[in-house]
Amino acid sequence: MALEIKRETIDYHILDNLFRQEDSCGGILASEELCRYKFTKVQLLDMARKSDECEECVKAALLLGFLNRRVEFFTEYFEDENTHQMVPVERRRYLDEMIFETNPEEFKEISDFFLRSIPTKNDSELIARYHAFRNTEFALPILKELHNRGYKVKLQ
Repeated sequence: MALEIKRETIDYHILDNLFRQEDSCGGILASEELCRYKFTKVQLLDMARKSDECEECVKAALLLGFLNRRVEFFTEYFEDENTHQMVPVERRRYLDEMIFETNPEEFKEISDFFLRSIPTKNDSELIARYHAFRNTEFALPILKELHNRGYKVKLQ
């Protein structure tokens, strides 16, 4: 079931929650949740400009959007064989386009900012971000930071 968010009530904590373990299965669902909220790149950049408090989570969300394909959610209904009631099942379809379009300069600026923020994150946030960025070039710097903090992790 899609969560509808009124544009005027967007709170950056929604973005921050994309990377929290308890809210996004350790970040595994972060890119899908980013699609579900239907933020635009312009909205996110505007949020980052307005508040230093949310700049890091907004830029992490932007980077996630630059690296992952857009997901479309829809509901199909199936008849339960036992109760004969119609049961809604949420489906997802991965599209060929990225969540957010970018250019090389913008990508470099956002990725450099993200990399500089890694040491400032607590362990739980780092683990969640590792899961969100696990199939990207940003997984290794996160794993290295966790390893430096004493975690026994295999550096890939």
